[in-house]
Amino acid sequence: MADAIAIAKLGLLADLERLNIFSQNISNATTTGYRRQVPISSDLFSRLRVPVADAYATTGTTFSSTDSGTGPLSQTKRALDIALDGEGFLQIATADGPRYTRRGDLTLDGGGKLTTASGDAVVGSSGEITLKTDRVEILPNGEIRTGPDLLGRLDIVSFADKTALEYEGNGLFRARADAVPTREAETTTVRQGFLETSNVRPVQEMVSLLETSRNFELTRNVLSAYDTMLDSAINVAGVV
Repeated sequence: MADAIAIAKLGLLADLERLNIFSQNISNATTTGYRRQVPISSDLFSRLRVPVADAYATTGTTFSSTDSGTGPLSQTKRALDIALDGEGFLQIATADGPRYTRRGDLTLDGGGKLTTASGDAVVGSSGEITLKTDRVEILPNGEIRTGPDLLGRLDIVSFADKTALEYEGNGLFRARADAVPTREAETTTVRQGFLETSNVRPVQEMVSLLETSRNFELTRNVLSAYDTMLDSAINVAGVV
């Protein structure tokens, strides 16, 4: 009995997690630089090969991976707008530690520090980048120049494990504690005057959302029927 209930419970939790992921994708369909999150389910039966109490305490069998597909590029002609053509991420310094983003609508704060639209510092190869003007040229290799003068270079990194990044919101990703970024400057091209739009396909996400919702309802109905059967066995037949 416990196994049947545990299986149904894990199925419901997995569907809930998938629904959250699809909903997040849909809500970020117009977010600059957003990377679609892909639900991945772990082995259900391995999760059941634990004590019954642990099976009931688990939080589900689904986690997410980041879709590495590049979103369409939109030309803005703004000097501090950049798009990353390749697998790389910009490294960002936040109050909560390093974060990573594909969102390239950059700006300068009051002190000339290069930041994201939300005010977090963009990390360069030698630390935070400070510019005296926004009239700069950003080269395909990430170098920032005014004429012959090199003002800094964007620190572009990537992760071999696509499940290493967790989306936090506002275009920022947090890396898992054991994930080590690698430099990506040679395989990622910086496109100045462009922004990468979201790689989410809303229709595809809506279809997945509806399919998962129906599966959730089916699993819930199975659990309800099983509960009714147990009730009959205990209260009518007097057996378990």
